[in-house]
Amino acid sequence: MRYQLIDQLISSLNIAAGHQTFLNELSQKLSGIAEEVDFDRITLYDITHERSEKAEDSAFFSQMLQWQESGQIEEGNLDASEIPVNPYFERWAKLLSENKVLYGPPDSFPDVEAEVLEAMGIKYVVIVPYLHDNQLEGFAAFERTRDKNDELRAASFHQDEFRLIGRWLFNIIKSRRQIHKLEITNHSYSAQLDSKNQILANLSHEIRTPMNGIVGLAEQLEDLENDISKRSFLESIKLSAANLMEVLSDIADFSSSETEVSQLATDTIDVREDIRAVMELFREKAMDKGLRYEVNISDRVPDLIESDFVKMRNIIKNLTDNAIKFTSHGQVTTNLDSETAGDHHWLIIRIKDTGIGISKDKQEYVFEKYAQIEQGFTRTYSGIGLGLSIVKNTVNMLNGQISLESEAGKGCLFEIRLPVKPVQRKEPKKVSYESLENMRILVVDDHPINRKVVTTILDKWNAQYAIACNGQEAVEIATKQNFDIILMDIQMPVMDGYDATLKIRELRGNEVTILALTASILKEDEKHCLEVGMNGIIRKPFFPDNLKQWLNSRNNEQPKEYSDMSDHENETVTDLAYLRDISDGNKEFVDEMVNLFIDQSEGHISSLREGVQNADYVAVSAAAHKMKPVLGYVGIDLEKSGIKQIETVSKSHGDIEVIEKLIDELEALINKANSELKRYLEQS
Repeated sequence: MRYQLIDQLISSLNIAAGHQTFLNELSQKLSGIAEEVDFDRITLYDITHERSEKAEDSAFFSQMLQWQESGQIEEGNLDASEIPVNPYFERWAKLLSENKVLYGPPDSFPDVEAEVLEAMGIKYVVIVPYLHDNQLEGFAAFERTRDKNDELRAASFHQDEFRLIGRWLFNIIKSRRQIHKLEITNHSYSAQLDSKNQILANLSHEIRTPMNGIVGLAEQLEDLENDISKRSFLESIKLSAANLMEVLSDIADFSSSETEVSQLATDTIDVREDIRAVMELFREKAMDKGLRYEVNISDRVPDLIESDFVKMRNIIKNLTDNAIKFTSHGQVTTNLDSETAGDHHWLIIRIKDTGIGISKDKQEYVFEKYAQIEQGFTRTYSGIGLGLSIVKNTVNMLNGQISLESEAGKGCLFEIRLPVKPVQRKEPKKVSYESLENMRILVVDDHPINRKVVTTILDKWNAQYAIACNGQEAVEIATKQNFDIILMDIQMPVMDGYDATLKIRELRGNEVTILALTASILKEDEKHCLEVGMNGIIRKPFFPDNLKQWLNSRNNEQPKEYSDMSDHENETVTDLAYLRDISDGNKEFVDEMVNLFIDQSEGHISSLREGVQNADYVAVSAAAHKMKPVLGYVGIDLEKSGIKQIETVSKSHGDIEVIEKLIDELEALINKANSELKRYLEQS
C-alpha cells in the first residue's frame, strides 16, 4: 500500500515545465513524501572527485538541493557545499558505496559525525546512497529537525522505500538539469540567430542605402545639363560609394577575423614610431568632431617589440574609430603601457572615451559574434555592428585579453593586454648612397621616364635593383625576392602603390623599407601613404639629394622638397642641368631622356584633353599628376607651367573652362620646350 502511495507521489511531475513551475511541483511532491515518512527536511548531495597533487583522488559532498517543511526549496547552498569526504565522512563513503543505508539519531553515529549532524540541527536522519554503475554519485538525507514525542513512524519504513525515493529524486534532478542546460544552449543559439538576423538586416540596410543613392543619382545625372548640379550629384555618388566600401571593408575584416586558422606574423615593431603613427591617424577625425585627442606612451614600454603589427594595428584602429564614433563631446585618449611578470611581457593598450557608454547588462555579450547593443542602434551611428567582435577575435588570435569598464552615458574604457617579446635595439645599419652597392632596391613606376631617371641614379651608385611597371608586378617580384628598399609610385594601372604596399606588408612584414614616389603635395595623400605602411615619402621630380638625405637620416626625417630646381633664363623654358647632374654629364643618357620627353609630350596633352572632353575630373587629375615629374626632369618650372593648378582644380571639380584654359597655356609652353629641346639635339 505504501509503495503505491509513493508511486503516486513521485509520478506525473512535469520536469519540462518552466524552472519555477518545476520547483513548485517538486515541492508539493516532497511535502506528501515527507508527511508519509515523518520527516521535515530532505537534502540531496552529489559527490565530485577532484585530482590534486597531494591526493590522487579527492572526494567532496556538494549540496544539490534542500527541501524544508515550509515548502521552500533551496538550490546549491554554498554553506553546505564542498564538504570533504576525508577525514570526517570517510566511513559514510565506504558504507554508502556498498549500498548500505545509514540512519538513527546523532548520538548513534561516531562522535565526529554526531557533532556535524547536531550542528545542522538534525534530531534523526536516514541516509540512502545513489549508485550509478556501482559507483557512488551521491546520497539523499531524510532529516527530522524538530523534537517529536510520538514514536517515529520511519522506524518501520522499509529501507528500499527510502532508496526508491532517493533514486527518483536524483533521476528527476539530473533530468531537469539536462533540460535546463539544453534550454540555456537553445536560448544562446536563439539569441545568436536573432542577432545574426539583425546583422543581416543592418547589412542589407547599410548596403541598400548607398546603392539606392548611387543608382538614383546616376539616373538623374543623365538628365542634367547644369555643371554645378552635376558636380553636386557626383559628390553625392562618391560619398555613397565610400560608405558602401566601408561596409564591405567591415565584412571582409570580420570574415578574416573568424577564420579558425590564422597565420600570425612576427614583426619587429618600433612602438614609438609604428604604433604611435597608427594612433595619430585619428587625431584629425577627432578634431573634426570637436573632441580632444590624447596619445600617451609610458616610459615603461620597450622601444622595440615582436608581435603581429597588422593585427595590433587593426585592434587600435577599430577601438579608436568606435570611441570617436560614439563620442559627441569631451575627449578620446589612447594610452600604451607595459607590465612584466617573470618571463612574461605584456603590452597594455587602453582606449578611453567620454561617449555614450554601455550599460552593465549589455557588457556581457558586446564582444560576442553578431551581438549588438540594441536593435536600431546602428541606425543612429551607422555601420553593421561587427567592430567589437572583430577586435575580440583578433585579441584571441594574439593570445591576449580584453576587458571593458563602462556605464551608460559615462563613456568606455577598453583595456587590451597582449603578450609581446621585447627586442634589443641593434645598432642601426647606416645606409648611405655611397654604400648602396650592397643594397637591393625595387623600383616601381609605370612611367618609363621616371624609371629611367631612378635607375640611372642607382647605376651611378652601383646599386642592385629590379624594376616593376605596376603594383601587381611589384607584389609578384617582392614575393620571390628580398629587397632592402622599395621605391613605390602611387598612381599606377592594374594595382596602385597603396594596395601593393598593403600586400607586400602582409607578405614581408616590416623587413623592407617602402618609400613613396609621388608628385602629390597633399597632406591627405601623405597620410594615406603612412597609413598603409610606407616608411616615408620621396617627392617627384626625383632628385638624388632627396633620397640621399632620407637614407643618411637616422630619424628618417622627411627631406626638404626641392622646388627651385635651377635658375631659368628668361629666353628659355627648359634646363637640362638636372639630367646632366644625375648622369655625371652622360650625354647619351641626356639625349635619350630628351627624346622620350618629346615623343611622349603629345600623348600627355591628349590625355588631359580627353579627360576634359568627357568631363572626367579623375582622369584629368591623374594625367596632370603623372606629368608633373616629367616636366621637372627637363627643367620646366612647375608653377609657371600651370600643371599644379590643373591637378588642384580637377580634384575639386572646378570649372571645366578654367581647366581648358590652363591646358591651352601648358600646351603652348610644351611646344616651346620641344622646340628648345629639338634645337639642343640638332646642335649636339
